[in-house]
Amino acid sequence: MLPAVLLFFNVSVLAEQGEAMIEVINGELSTFLVERDGEKLIPYYTMLVQERDKIYINEARSKDVQNYIKLDFGGSKFEYITHADSPYLVKRRKTAMSMPENLLNEFRSLWTKWTQRKNRNVMAIPKSVGQFSVPLLSKGVTQLISKGNRVLHLGWKGGKGPYTVELYQCQSNSPLKKKVVYETQMQFERREWRGCYFVKVKDSRMKEPIKRKFEAVNDSDEYPKPKLSTMERKGMKIPELAEKVWQAVWLTQQVGGAWKFEAYQQLVGMSDYQPALVVKEGLQASVTQ
Repeated sequence: MLPAVLLFFNVSVLAEQGEAMIEVINGELSTFLVERDGEKLIPYYTMLVQERDKIYINEARSKDVQNYIKLDFGGSKFEYITHADSPYLVKRRKTAMSMPENLLNEFRSLWTKWTQRKNRNVMAIPKSVGQFSVPLLSKGVTQLISKGNRVLHLGWKGGKGPYTVELYQCQSNSPLKKKVVYETQMQFERREWRGCYFVKVKDSRMKEPIKRKFEAVNDSDEYPKPKLSTMERKGMKIPELAEKVWQAVWLTQQVGGAWKFEAYQQLVGMSDYQPALVVKEGLQASVTQ
């Protein structure tokens, strides 16, 4: 059983290196605990657990649900920890896993803010929540995406469906595409994206739409990327999917946030990977602003 303490997300004891990375947490966050050097921490997706950490897992309230944590030890080695293993003692491995601290801090910030949301354990996009806005396409910053033939995804928050979305090329009054959708996300069909565009989005209660601009620039291999070769030379081992999430989070911080829309595109394709889903929905819900 977990110690009878009031649990908080403790960001004062966070590791750059560890024996394994938490890839999946299945169950209510309050039923999990990591104990490290006397500190009691709520685990989070992509947390690096260290040697001698103890992982506590309570039984699920429902018999139809099993609480577990999936640990990624790198090299396609995984381990599932359940209530039957609690407390689980993390042992030393030959190769420690590492994460670049600046990228990890950005993800922790997103995750911390996300878990403070009322429905923090519900990953589905709500159909109607609060004031309507389009955080992905900031009013003061022209968002950039990589040009080329691709599907483009757009999301927003709040408002009430149905939503009307119109796509235009800049300096044109005729829409390239008009869609009516009921969810707070949609996609534009595959097309050749080049140059300047703007979208108009409104919900069922608005008279005037929100208008936002974005530009398709550079080829797909020319947008800013972190220099992972430095980490590789230091022997850091980063799981492939986690690496893609770090790259996307890093991209949101470049050029004053101008590449946030491109980062969102990269995360959409990893919707079955929980850390990617958390960051994607965090960007869509504006927890970074």
